[in-house]
Amino acid sequence: IQEEPLEPIFCKPKLLPLKTVTMEKMEKMQKDAIEKLKALEKPEEESEDKPAEIIAGGTEEGNEKEEKKADIWSADG
Repeated sequence: IQEEPLEPIFCKPKLLPLKTVTMEKMEKMQKDAIEKLKALEKPEEESEDKPAEIIAGGTEEGNEKEEKKADIWSADG
């Protein structure tokens, strides 16, 4: 039995797209999230310009809503 020397067999290279469909969707989701954050930051900046008396005159219901906010990092759930 005669053995042939093992040599690598090269295949034809395949071209991959620079951006896949999934990557484009992820970038769009990230862009939308950034736009939403900017939209939420605008009202906060406007409220900082108002006098402190108007902000302090808020109702207690608003404070209760903030306290009932779920903490996603706690185990209590």
